[in-house]
Amino acid sequence: RSPYSMRILHYRTERGVIDGALIVFADASRLVEYETRPAIILPASNACIRTFLDAARQLIREAPARGLTVEQFMKSFQGRLQALTAGYELSIRANWGSVALSLIVQSALEGYAGRNSKRLSITGPKLFLPPTQTLALVMVMHELADNAARHGSLSQRGGKIHVSWNVARIKGRDLLRIDWLESAGPKVTRPQKTGLGRKLIDEAVKSELRGTIAIDYAPPGVKVQLSMPIKVREDARAGR
Repeated sequence: RSPYSMRILHYRTERGVIDGALIVFADASRLVEYETRPAIILPASNACIRTFLDAARQLIREAPARGLTVEQFMKSFQGRLQALTAGYELSIRANWGSVALSLIVQSALEGYAGRNSKRLSITGPKLFLPPTQTLALVMVMHELADNAARHGSLSQRGGKIHVSWNVARIKGRDLLRIDWLESAGPKVTRPQKTGLGRKLIDEAVKSELRGTIAIDYAPPGVKVQLSMPIKVREDARAGR
């Protein structure tokens, strides 16, 4: 029998009046397994869960004003929950060790474009990230992919996404730079206001990844540049 976690969140109207409650049950098998693992992942895990719950609360508060239906709300909520779960699963498969960056990117994108899709191009040197960075980066990639599916290149047939990365040695430390480029999609227009997805991205990059991110809403396609400190193994640096 699988264990389940339960969350109860208030649902408020535009006037801030509690008008109901949302009860969410989620399979907690992976999380129970996680609890037996080394404590090194606890800080990042707790931070990601807090970020996720904060997003859920904000989504509930904004739902009436945004005119979201129950189906739309649940789709958004479940998408972020699945991304968080995917991050745990990647770390579990690696026995809570380092996870290949290519797997992190694929995990976020394949749900929208399919595994080995010709619409995706993922290139970069072989790099591995610790669990503390894996969880946060999975969440960031999910938000970018979800936005591309709703408004960007993945929202229409023929649209493509290219993700690449490299590492530079700057002032005695390794800095990972990830570039995200969308193409062959609809003409891009800059959002009039900062959405929940962008808020989640900024929080994860700043707090968990200790990095910076720049998003360019160029008409031909969204461009994203994410930079973050990384520890590169010597064998990877030597290309072995």
